[in-house]
Amino acid sequence: MIRSIVGMNSPKDLSDDDILRYANKYGISQSELWKIDTTKYLPFLRSIEDSANKKDWLQPLQVKAFDSTGKKYVHFVNCYMGGFPKIKWNRFGTFDSFPLNQGGCRQPNIQVTFEEEMDYLVAIPSTVTKMKFTGFQDEIILVYWSRMMNRRSKELISYVEDYRSRNSDKDISVMYINDDNLYDTADLK
Repeated sequence: MIRSIVGMNSPKDLSDDDILRYANKYGISQSELWKIDTTKYLPFLRSIEDSANKKDWLQPLQVKAFDSTGKKYVHFVNCYMGGFPKIKWNRFGTFDSFPLNQGGCRQPNIQVTFEEEMDYLVAIPSTVTKMKFTGFQDEIILVYWSRMMNRRSKELISYVEDYRSRNSDKDISVMYINDDNLYDTADLK
């Protein structure tokens, strides 16, 4: 019952074709579509000793923003944004101005660069070349989404697309990263 109220589905392993189908349904361009490489990401998660940080990095909906130097300056996870059943993604004025604003929201303690983050990602379709940080983008936004968090994913994607539209004079790259396979396979002990 709670799952249906918050718009959650059961975890399920998705093929690349499944991910493409859901991305199309959610309005995500194929050129911006990625997935977590669980063979690389799970060892990283297991290496996190602090349980609060591990929980943060395991959240199904996340937004990470990197500046023109490739340094992460924003990292939102769904559980700190508040709201039930609808997540308040703009609770702290997050999407009100450029660049994205962390506001008063708790940020996970572990910092990684854009290049380090890319080590855990795989482009879909696999013919897309891995995005490299060029230093020319004003902002790179990584949006972690899942079929498991169906409605909440759609809402987050809408916030990001509205933000990008309102800041069309900026060079904002967005990568939509599906993380469903992490929750179907995650054994983090």
